[in-house]
Amino acid sequence: MRQTLLVLLTLAACGGGTGFQSAADFAENATIKKAIADSHFVSYPGSSPPTITGKYTTNGQVAASADGSLVGRSVISTTCLYNQKAAGQIDYAEKANNLVAGGQGFFISGSGNNFTVWEELRASSQTCSQHNALLMTGTKSGANIEASGLLVVLDSTGCSIPDGYWYATNTTWSSTGSCSGASDL
Repeated sequence: MRQTLLVLLTLAACGGGTGFQSAADFAENATIKKAIADSHFVSYPGSSPPTITGKYTTNGQVAASADGSLVGRSVISTTCLYNQKAAGQIDYAEKANNLVAGGQGFFISGSGNNFTVWEELRASSQTCSQHNALLMTGTKSGANIEASGLLVVLDSTGCSIPDGYWYATNTTWSSTGSCSGASDL
């Protein structure tokens, strides 16, 4: 049940939001700042991130969560990063447990081989709605990436997951080729 929740929380939420206009807006949000500090998440500033477009198999686990309940849970998916622009934006799609989701125009910062992707996600069902932030940070090494992720619940209405809840992951992304969108998953 918790594993399914983890995947659904991440993937069902995918879709662009409208509240953040830059990576700096994310970094200045009080709820995100607290989750970054509590989880020891590292983000990379800068305007010259490496090119990370491509299709990746991701494999890892939850390293920390706000209440410790998700630690050790598997994180396995296929991720597609595409349309990276010099203006600091990138498009994203992910597939896990037969769910595919993503969005366009997310922010990317970094320099050298280090990067952070900043995503705003909204989700709703018949009984619940959420506004989340998903941050992915990593270091590119050849064709592969060592990455961490941080999902932060900014606003939760009618859901069992409270505002401010977060979980952090450590994953390895293994390149499996090129990708031009969710249809390539």
